[in-house]
Amino acid sequence: MKKKKVNIFLFFIFMSVLFIIADVIYTNLVHYFGSSIIYGLYTKEIVAESLFAVIVLIILLLFKNGYIFTEKREKLIPSIFTGTVMLVIGCFSLLMSGASILLGEVVVNRYDLISLILFSLLIGIAEEFLCRGWLLNEFLERYSSNRKQVYLSIFFSGLVFGLMHVTNIYYGQGILETIAQIIAAIGMGFYLGSIYFRTRNIWACVILHGFWDFALLLGENGVINTCIEASYSNSQLMGTVITQFFIAVIYILIGLFITRKSKTYHLIPGEEKLTEEELKKERKRNIFIIIACIVIYVIVDILALTVYDDNQECMDYDIKEIATLSLTYPQYNEYEVNLSNNEFNFIRSSNLELLVKNGEDKIKLANYTGRLVVVENEKDYTVLYTDKEYVNYIILEKDKKYSLSDIKDEIVTLDYLSDVYDIGYLNTQCSNYNYPLIELSSNNYFTILNNNLTLLEYTGNEECDIVVEDNKLNDYLSNVVTIDIKYVTDNEDSYYYKFSDIQTEEFKNLLIKENIIINESDILINNDYYSVFLISKDKSYMELLYSINDNKIYIESPVGDGYIENNTIKEYLDNIIKESSNN
Repeated sequence: MKKKKVNIFLFFIFMSVLFIIADVIYTNLVHYFGSSIIYGLYTKEIVAESLFAVIVLIILLLFKNGYIFTEKREKLIPSIFTGTVMLVIGCFSLLMSGASILLGEVVVNRYDLISLILFSLLIGIAEEFLCRGWLLNEFLERYSSNRKQVYLSIFFSGLVFGLMHVTNIYYGQGILETIAQIIAAIGMGFYLGSIYFRTRNIWACVILHGFWDFALLLGENGVINTCIEASYSNSQLMGTVITQFFIAVIYILIGLFITRKSKTYHLIPGEEKLTEEELKKERKRNIFIIIACIVIYVIVDILALTVYDDNQECMDYDIKEIATLSLTYPQYNEYEVNLSNNEFNFIRSSNLELLVKNGEDKIKLANYTGRLVVVENEKDYTVLYTDKEYVNYIILEKDKKYSLSDIKDEIVTLDYLSDVYDIGYLNTQCSNYNYPLIELSSNNYFTILNNNLTLLEYTGNEECDIVVEDNKLNDYLSNVVTIDIKYVTDNEDSYYYKFSDIQTEEFKNLLIKENIIINESDILINNDYYSVFLISKDKSYMELLYSINDNKIYIESPVGDGYIENNTIKEYLDNIIKESSNN
């Protein structure tokens, strides 16, 4: 079919503008979604759910269930509103969270928010495709010749959906908590199964499931809320099991209401349209179901008020925006801190006790120390260490006098900061300050500023007005003690060489003489390259990324990123590589 002709120049301008707009949209989507996946709260979960979704898609294709993507008894919007109860509860939860944002009680990290949206959507896709798109259809294709079989198929598919969560015990979740989760999932599975049976619209189930998880997780797991759950007693956990049982009953009753005979008689073989008398009986049953749901909901609320105390501990923290991260994770067994007229040695002993020593005198700070990190800045030291449960820190001002007992009194325990992944320090693109680093498993980074816990919020790359002092990099290079080189290809290290002491000094001197540019933020090497690590006395390192096919040697260092364009340095590296390969 021929399209309507227009002036070719006007059409050219139109298409150019259209493609520019498309490119701007694409670039921003890549930036925000990419950054959200890398720096957001649910990085690991997004990767896991993506892989899960791919596996489910393969299962659907293998079992020839691809028809679920196009099969629809009802259109999308009416199908979504079949799950009105989920929508209402989800919207109520969002309103509560939104009120906190509008009142300024919480600050939303946009990367965490986008991360949660992606995670919730992937949960909906993976679990609905698997449990309704494949599992329920497998039951219905075999057992749906009458209403009893249909209900049994929906129930058993929901039961399998619930039992999927039993693996959480393996990952450390308590037995009673897992039982409560399984019961809730069985009820939710029956409810979503009923929606799918009536509408045959898998996308409605995906949207409802994703929206439900987003609404609940938004206020619970750290996107706008920094509260952590304290430990529950056995009586509270048993109360949770009972509460979830009643909630599951509500879901099942609503599922029965959704699939009532007057709405689904044409979907089950042998059933006919209800007579007036049958309609009256069904209306009475519907009223009973509604009243039963209300009564059970009241019971659940009473149980929640009587069984649970306020079981949350909330963090109070500041927020600091940063442009880029350069992370370092040193591990010290001993570190000397020089203060005003005093020297203290922090020692992680062979039996993992943490000691602080002043001359011949010493005291014990902790019976067990997992990691010890000391972060030095111009005016102070921050000592970070982990014990069996928590992160602890001590801030020592350089111009202040301390006794051993004073140091012990300075210990601050972050007992409300859970799920700590590692500790260390970080530098940013726009500052030479060494930030003490507490990294959580959720990819959140906290630091200590002015003795306050501070969340570091990543804002993306930006140009900085700060100029690095000329001698700053040279000061760093003067502390380099070892140099290693690796050849990296296909994410594997296939070559390794350690510089000799003479080579280390020669290479350091070459770099010190070089006028190195330290204001590059983008380092892009797409092919195989040599990675040169210059490791300093404090175990931090500067990395040179050298691609033989490129004209630059890129730098990643604690004082900034940049590049070198110097043939003498390249020739020296080439000679090292050639000499070590021959040996």
